[in-house]
Amino acid sequence: MIVGVLFIIIFGFDLAYTAIWLTSEDSDDPELEGHPVKYNKTGALIPVTDILYLDVSALVEDDMNQGYEPISPWRRRAIIYMALINCGVLVALGGLASWHSRLISRGETSIEANINKAETTRLQNLGKVYINPYNFGARKNWRIFLGLVQGRSWFMHVLLPSWHEPIGDGLTWHTVHDEGVDEWP
Repeated sequence: MIVGVLFIIIFGFDLAYTAIWLTSEDSDDPELEGHPVKYNKTGALIPVTDILYLDVSALVEDDMNQGYEPISPWRRRAIIYMALINCGVLVALGGLASWHSRLISRGETSIEANINKAETTRLQNLGKVYINPYNFGARKNWRIFLGLVQGRSWFMHVLLPSWHEPIGDGLTWHTVHDEGVDEWP
């Protein structure tokens, strides 16, 4: 999801830039100074002081658009909404993915992270060191998380994970205190 949102943000930037900043409302031409004028029947110039008398039909469409097609306000709002949603999803899921990556690297669940933090503080006050029993090191923790243990491969167990049974019975797990922990996984 993060990769998809990044794709939309990167490749949609040109669309958003064109639709939001390069529309007919923004003009590179300098603002005209003075008052608009109107010709009367005798050919004399009369200053127009009220906007109701300005003849908008005399404006050429190409002068207003500066070479860009006019964009509807709904499309502009939809592009802004899409940009805000994608940025929000990127920040939220990016933070969540980062947090869970750290948890996997330490061999913890989100609940165990709170328990391990409390236990570390409690044992530190007693002058002892707390060791997480499920932390086998970052590399081994990721291999356990992906199921790449006991001879399992990327193709048959990560890309096609459904056909094999899970490791263990779901009630007990290996810890760093088990005998032969270096052989597993």
